[in-house]
Amino acid sequence: VLQRTGQSGSSDEALAQLRAFADALEMSPELRNALASPSISGANKRAVIDSICQRLNAIKPVRNLLYLLSDRRRSALTGDVAEAFGARLDERRGVARVEVTSAVALGEQEKALLLDKFRRMTGKQTEAKYAIDESLLGGAVVRVSGQVFDGSIAAQLRALGRTMAGGR
Repeated sequence: VLQRTGQSGSSDEALAQLRAFADALEMSPELRNALASPSISGANKRAVIDSICQRLNAIKPVRNLLYLLSDRRRSALTGDVAEAFGARLDERRGVARVEVTSAVALGEQEKALLLDKFRRMTGKQTEAKYAIDESLLGGAVVRVSGQVFDGSIAAQLRALGRTMAGGR
């Protein structure tokens, strides 16, 4: 799909369509069951996919990928495929996705400082998603490019506990 949608707009469009199809699968147990069922013919599954693709205005490479996933009884993996496609698209564009989970909401200045730090660290443009998890007690956990940077108070307390318990 990435090769077939070489233009930036087409790639973004394909990603949005894959995510929309994955959302439809997630929200509809009937759709999931129909596409997973060996008792429903491939032609009928393609007709269902066609119907959804028409509503999504899906481009041909997306439709073909959805056919392939269905033919191999892997439609349930559409969300994972969309995420992998998004990651490859980001890689191609030189973008690092940063996921920041903090104990409290971060201010704009704190967000800017974090993004700048990870932009310098990765050498890429950064785009962030923010979440709040009060169980962290304080600090933040940052995930970027498959790495986790845990600067939370909870992690520091766990490390202190391990040190005190066994000198590790």
